[in-house]
Amino acid sequence: MAIPRKKVREPSKDIVVFVEGADEINVLASILSDMNIEDIEIIEVGGKNSLADQFKSAVMTPGFSKVRSFGIVQDADDDSAAAFDRVRDVLTTNKFVAPKSSGTVVETGERKVGILVLPGGSRNGYLEDLFLDAFKGTPADACVESFAACSEATGCKPFDSKRRAYAFLAAFDAPEPRLGRAFESGKVNGSHSSFDVIRDFLRQLI
Repeated sequence: MAIPRKKVREPSKDIVVFVEGADEINVLASILSDMNIEDIEIIEVGGKNSLADQFKSAVMTPGFSKVRSFGIVQDADDDSAAAFDRVRDVLTTNKFVAPKSSGTVVETGERKVGILVLPGGSRNGYLEDLFLDAFKGTPADACVESFAACSEATGCKPFDSKRRAYAFLAAFDAPEPRLGRAFESGKVNGSHSSFDVIRDFLRQLI
């Protein structure tokens, strides 16, 4: 029996950011709190494969007519260009003008529209890469790299940035199972410069 897909929440504010999942919600909420910004709503679409259907559903709700600025944030995964094109196609299919590059916002009429593919620029990867950037060069970074090398030498699956992030989370004084929880609990400094790409994008939407 198929499990019914959770419906996307109807926007209630006039600035909205659509993200993949709960981790992104908590990370962006932490960053917005550090920026003293309260008027941006974060809505989960349930992963990249659900974006097209969930965004279309959100656009059709009465609340979306009040949205004057919105952005879509997605992971690049293994191909940042393909991820950007996927989001751009979702926008154009729904009759919106799309930005020409990641991290930018285009303004048409009375509405702003933005796309941010993480970790930013033309880099492949995930939100977790920005988290790893924040700890680069620290003693914990060296420990995680040693653990990754040891694990791979025994035949384990190669460590990508997500696996490295989980290793960091396990090393905290009070281990966190999820990246978003680490931000929510204050164990990660959301004001670190590695997250500037997110802050710059959010400022453009205001």
